[in-house]
Amino acid sequence: MNQDVKQYLHIFTSQEPLTWDKLIPFVEFSLNSQQHSVTKQIPFVSLYGYLPSGIPDFTPDETTDH
Repeated sequence: MNQDVKQYLHIFTSQEPLTWDKLIPFVEFSLNSQQHSVTKQIPFVSLYGYLPSGIPDFTPDETTDH
């Protein structure tokens, strides 16, 4: 699981590496929305009993200089 998180963060932050902390909700959503190879279940569905409605909103911090 930690390797997956690391890989997702690497992919998501390839353009702006200093934004990794703002992308945690997207990583969590992605990992919890895909079928687990062992259980054949989607973690979100296993926990809550329904599919997630959509990706979380992301508004870049406009005060950060890039």
